[in-house]
Amino acid sequence: MTIGIPAGAKGAPGTAGVGVKSISLTKDTDGNITGGTVTKTDNSTTAITVTTA
Repeated sequence: MTIGIPAGAKGAPGTAGVGVKSISLTKDTDGNITGGTVTKTDNSTTAITVTTA
């Protein structure tokens, strides 16, 4: 579909992205989710913070 606006020049490719490899959740003794860890496809990790309202 053409709407009268020509496409611009194609840019240079960006760097490869990082995806999620796994998620591990932590539970307390009552079974409530209290936090966790995300492992990314580059094997770096990020903490998951859980808050309650």
